[in-house]
Amino acid sequence: MKSNYRKIGEFIRQCNDRNEEGSIDLLLGVNLDKKFMPSVANINGTDLTKYKIIRKGQFGCKLMSVGRDKKLPISRLTHKDIAIISTAYFVFEVIDENHLLPEYLMMWFKRSESDRFLWFLSGGDIRGRITWDDLCSLPIKVPSIEKQQQIVNEYNTIINRIALNEQLNQKLEETAQALYKHWFVDFEFPNEEGNPYKSSGGVMVYNEELDKEIPEGWWVKELKNFTSKMTSGATPNRSFEKYWSSKDFPWLKTGELKNQVIIDSEEYISSLALKESSAKIIPVNAVLVAMYGQGDTKVYVVK
Repeated sequence: MKSNYRKIGEFIRQCNDRNEEGSIDLLLGVNLDKKFMPSVANINGTDLTKYKIIRKGQFGCKLMSVGRDKKLPISRLTHKDIAIISTAYFVFEVIDENHLLPEYLMMWFKRSESDRFLWFLSGGDIRGRITWDDLCSLPIKVPSIEKQQQIVNEYNTIINRIALNEQLNQKLEETAQALYKHWFVDFEFPNEEGNPYKSSGGVMVYNEELDKEIPEGWWVKELKNFTSKMTSGATPNRSFEKYWSSKDFPWLKTGELKNQVIIDSEEYISSLALKESSAKIIPVNAVLVAMYGQGDTKVYVVK
């Protein structure tokens, strides 16, 4: 370890307070995006006195699935004063905030390098877990408290800008969806005079295939009539490490298709995986349709 790095264990301590009176019923978990979320567990009739308490500013993490997920599910509670969390989680806090800012520590946990280090300690096994001592061995670079604050401030500025852009994108998406419905469901697209087609007396005719009226001159065709090639994808066997050990080709999951132009992917596969599995190369500007695992069918474009 480099001399200017220290172990995180020097700066943190576990917190093991329990919900002994059962008065706290806000049960949280941590996802792989390193964010707290309401637990999906049904707690009706559950004895809540055995759950751990987590307070504002403290960290919660689960060490048992790092080998499988290749990420440490960890987050810092900031939006609630107090909650409870499963005993499968570790709860901890910074010992002295004059030496290490909790916000800076959370930034360090978000680094992909930190996840890779802890995944390595798990042995890389799909059932691998890490221990508390493993977590404490994670190296961290600790500059002056002033420098830490500067880094945190700059980071928060970027995060706030990203959040604002996401809000704008969401508004644009909602506008696009509303426009699509207005034009192609309600058939109120602009006519030659620029007025809404249907409500301005546009001619509608009954279509047997759709069992509804559509604008005159419109017709129904199958998607294959407009494509040069249609194909489906497949997932290379995840138990074969060599399929996932190199970043030769981006590999898309349906969960990444979120009404957007796709620039990159979360995961990559090797050339061997492409050769020995049913995975397909999709060209730029291809249209992807998510039909499984995402509820409604959605269409996306690869850039």
